[in-house]
Amino acid sequence: MDSAAIYYRLRRVDGEPLPATLSYNTAECVVTDGDIVIRPDLAHFGGDGIICVRLIGSAFGHPQVHEIFLQRESYDRIDSDLLTFPGGHRHKQGMTPDMVAHERAGWLELVPIRSAAALHGLNAVVGKHEWSFERSNDLLPGSEASPSPEE
Repeated sequence: MDSAAIYYRLRRVDGEPLPATLSYNTAECVVTDGDIVIRPDLAHFGGDGIICVRLIGSAFGHPQVHEIFLQRESYDRIDSDLLTFPGGHRHKQGMTPDMVAHERAGWLELVPIRSAAALHGLNAVVGKHEWSFERSNDLLPGSEASPSPEE
């Protein structure tokens, strides 16, 4: 695993264990897994780092399980346990944060900012939900935390 990355696996949606059935734009999806990777901002996108959220499952009634959602955004760290996104240069584009992440005792709780004027990424696609991710070394295939071929 990339030493700069912090990796979490999705365990619960709205307090319930996986799988989770959610609205997906105009259809339905079944989320069976997912992950988050948090890393320092190495590419100068502003903010304090990059957060990558992936959902794995099936969508639109198709039985194939695959990556159904990917969001990669800059985040702003509020304190040692709290970050918001989108952040960084996205503020210059007029985007305000609509998600907050709380890091606690090996868990990352991702919660929508209820007062957000506009929804982006995850909130815009599947609606406002609370997501619980557990810190893990068990990487999903294709994870952003996987070492690059040069490492």
